[in-house]
Amino acid sequence: MKSSTWKWIGIAVLAVIGILALIVGIEWLTVPIHKLPSFLGQKKGRGHYKRRGEALVVFGVVVIGVAAYLGYRLRRLSAPKPESAEGDTATPSVPSESETSVLSEPASTSVPEPSSTAADPPDNQPTVGDT
Repeated sequence: MKSSTWKWIGIAVLAVIGILALIVGIEWLTVPIHKLPSFLGQKKGRGHYKRRGEALVVFGVVVIGVAAYLGYRLRRLSAPKPESAEGDTATPSVPSESETSVLSEPASTSVPEPSSTAADPPDNQPTVGDT
């Protein structure tokens, strides 16, 4: 397998560990101690595993964040880079005939005459500056 495949597998493992840490942390925060499954540290007594739950939630968020960052970096590094137009001296670009005719013709400079319809105020009404 290629090394990028192994990197993606590592990122997936990190994401799964982060998700499991979040699930267990939330369960420790919400389920009373005496009702937890035995593999999560069931005890007789009252309360919750508050510190453990908070630590595991923070750990899960950090691990998921690291997995997302590594996945973003790996995706950016493995993406094909676009060819730049500058510095490519192997094939000089020659404009086609239609491009040269468009570039050589001057732009039209005719400006249409303004019409006196709604822009001019009527003569019998005062304008804003008149008193």
